[in-house]
Amino acid sequence: MRIRNKRKLLVRYLIVLLSIVVFMTVMLIPVYLKALKSARLHSTDFLSGTINNGVLHFERSINSAISLNTQMQSTAFSEVKRLDDASFSPENLVKLIQVQQLFSVITRNIDPGHVFYMLFNNNRKVITASESSTNTIYMDNSVFFSTYMVYEALKENVLSLLARLDSSGIGFIPSTSIRINFSAAEDYLTLIVRIPGSSVTICVLYKTSELLSLLGMNILPDAAYLSLKRDNGSEIVSTKAVPRNRDRYTEISFEIPTIHGVLTVGVPESFYIEQVRETKKLVDRYLWGAIVLGLNYGPDRDPLEALKARSTGAISVYAQGDDYHELIKGRLKTLAGKIVARAGGAEALRPRTVGQQRQRAALAHLGRGQHRGRSAVSALVGRVHEQAARPGPQAGHAV
Repeated sequence: MRIRNKRKLLVRYLIVLLSIVVFMTVMLIPVYLKALKSARLHSTDFLSGTINNGVLHFERSINSAISLNTQMQSTAFSEVKRLDDASFSPENLVKLIQVQQLFSVITRNIDPGHVFYMLFNNNRKVITASESSTNTIYMDNSVFFSTYMVYEALKENVLSLLARLDSSGIGFIPSTSIRINFSAAEDYLTLIVRIPGSSVTICVLYKTSELLSLLGMNILPDAAYLSLKRDNGSEIVSTKAVPRNRDRYTEISFEIPTIHGVLTVGVPESFYIEQVRETKKLVDRYLWGAIVLGLNYGPDRDPLEALKARSTGAISVYAQGDDYHELIKGRLKTLAGKIVARAGGAEALRPRTVGQQRQRAALAHLGRGQHRGRSAVSALVGRVHEQAARPGPQAGHAV
């Protein structure tokens, strides 16, 4: 009989635990899916706004570079760009210095351009403007590209690349490693601008890392990708190859009419899941889990048999024997100690001292401690025993 009762209790406990798991799962899955949908919606809106602002900023910089040729109109500039190498005189050199000073002033407000240089197509002169280095005049462009502006990863002559422009007068040297003024090499994107009919080529260098940050890549995980391509298929900037599992990415695209290009940013699913994890922390504060433990305190015999004796009182099983509070508490402490030790924790499970136990026992006797229920049970048991000692059918039944 005792084994059968234990089996019934075990089945009940398992059903309760299974019900709790199912209930929490049913409640949590919709919350998770809703949070994921909300994270994708709001994060995509935020990213779209960030990328759009970066695109507009980049496009303004390009338009400013395009207008440089017009802003540079001055007597000195007009004369210098018409001269060939044999025509240069000391007086022309002074005019070239004036052009360089004007160029450095005009380019200061162009952001995020890092370095600017201007090549004169009728001669071999080059002037530079940069906030991080000294503005310089080079009398020979071959010296310029071999000492000051070294495109390390390009085997082809840079001058031939600069000459390849489409009908719009705008071109790019894709992001590549460049060593500027003997400094450590970094990746730069080179914008090439030449107004049709002009004899001057203006180049703007954008540091690739800063440009990627401007376009929102600094807030995305490493798995994200960016690709900036022109309509003719030529790639200007890219962070990595487009992954094969593109279905697990959300792509955000913007057109850049000025350069006839399209910017595409791929956001991995992991980015949105990470946002949900942060949201889930808030949910966890209000989500409680329970570990349900059971202890069978049934006797060896069937306690319901006592109800058949109508002449005597029946005492509840939990009220018989040792105090079940102390019994279960001791076993719970043992179990908790094993869990903490197995998990590598250092939480102390301190047993009460003898003095503390006596104090609590005294409070329980007065009905003022945590075990007030125990003193009431004791009193009830005492009354039941008194009634059980009386003869007759008036015997009580305490359940």
